[in-house]
Amino acid sequence: GAVDTGLSLLSGSSATVDHVVFTGNSGTTGGAIYTEEFLSLHAGSFVNNSATLYGGAIASNGANLYLADVTFDGNSAGQNGGAIDATNVVIDDDNPEEDVKILRGTFNANSVTNPNGAAAVSLYGISVAPGSSDEDMDFDNCFFYGHTSGASVVYRSNDIEVDFNFCTINGNTGLAAIASAYDGNLEINDSIIWGN
Repeated sequence: GAVDTGLSLLSGSSATVDHVVFTGNSGTTGGAIYTEEFLSLHAGSFVNNSATLYGGAIASNGANLYLADVTFDGNSAGQNGGAIDATNVVIDDDNPEEDVKILRGTFNANSVTNPNGAAAVSLYGISVAPGSSDEDMDFDNCFFYGHTSGASVVYRSNDIEVDFNFCTINGNTGLAAIASAYDGNLEINDSIIWGN
């Protein structure tokens, strides 16, 4: 059925979105984009989008994401994922369409009403495909700053490792810069975390 959002990718569809600005969209889940299928997004911006529940800019329900050179600024959600909420995703690094990667992402002043939620990115129920050569969900060359509610990144899964490579996490004054639950693994490489 239809989903109240800017762009819906329901079962059986996929999209590559290049150089698009999403601004001022709203919905219940996924203010700008709700996806159940693979989404590849390059050089886009999400500004002042909102969701009543999850994913102020993007809500992924079982969909893998590849985001490069994307900016998330001033997006908000009621429960989780002021910018991105990814739920029930299966990672398989042997298949590029079954992975979650965010490259050169900028997350600024996104917010969440839930004090225990994620102001920027929420990862929940992420699992690894049997036989996958890698169990990582990657943030590469990303900036997280100016989040004043919840945690900047929250992930809840005991199957995956979340890697921050060459990232800067600065000026986030909410619950935490990064919060983990359910024995999730975290690896931070060549990154700067200060002033949080």
